[in-house]
Amino acid sequence: MDLINLLNFGALRNCDEINEQCVKESARCEQEVKIGPWRADLKCGDVYVEVEPAERLACGVGQALLWRVAGGVDAALLLYGSGEAEKAKTASLLVPVLYIDVELKSVCKYVGGAGSCVSFG
Repeated sequence: MDLINLLNFGALRNCDEINEQCVKESARCEQEVKIGPWRADLKCGDVYVEVEPAERLACGVGQALLWRVAGGVDAALLLYGSGEAEKAKTASLLVPVLYIDVELKSVCKYVGGAGSCVSFG
């Protein structure tokens, strides 16, 4: 699944505030899914997704890596914040990242340090 297509941009636009609950409700995915002893925020096709604010980037990367290594599943990180695109891009060297810039109203997909963005504003 292409990560950028997992979000319903119309629903994201209608959020009063872009936070974890809004992001989860805007996703076209199952919510709160078990991976062995862990819980994933979303399961989008075969990809398990951890949703975190950008300031919790390290925690989110660690969780996604744990799922990949110990759980044997495809995992990605969905971050939201403002002005954190470079951090998201760097984190994508470890796990695929979908980054929502709440100020610019854009969504960027980063994989292996490269990415592309689309506006939802």
